[in-house]
Amino acid sequence: MLAFLANAHRSRKTGDILDKKVKGIVETVKEKINDQLTQGGSTETNLLTQGHINNLVLKEIPVIKGHRFGFGTLPDPGQVPPSASFMSNLDQEGQLRIANEKIAIADEKIAMATEKIVTLENDKAEKDKVIQYLQNLASKVVSKFPDLLQEDEDATQE
Repeated sequence: MLAFLANAHRSRKTGDILDKKVKGIVETVKEKINDQLTQGGSTETNLLTQGHINNLVLKEIPVIKGHRFGFGTLPDPGQVPPSASFMSNLDQEGQLRIANEKIAIADEKIAMATEKIVTLENDKAEKDKVIQYLQNLASKVVSKFPDLLQEDEDATQE
């Protein structure tokens, strides 16, 4: 924010800040930054984050009639403009409705898949019973009529 404020009011030819109010704000904030950096003694260990510098800038610029000098209607950090909160509530309601619809569709698909799984498991169980019955029947027939099974067709021989 400090760089934006300074660059927005800087002369392209000379590079100086033309607006006296902006120049005062920039100098004051830079002094505060230097004071905070030199408080701990070592400047290497006391690095300020961009958020902290932005807070210093916001504290230095007064809000007049809902506007900050140099930034217009820039909301305070953590503060949402009333129109944005209204729109976000509508947007959240729409997103919630869409999410609920997707959940309902997913639940229907899960129910259909579960039903198919149960049907397939029942079919497999019935087929397994038929296969077991036919294997038992074949072994009984072979045991009663060993002549029917030729040596080449015997499943146990390879």
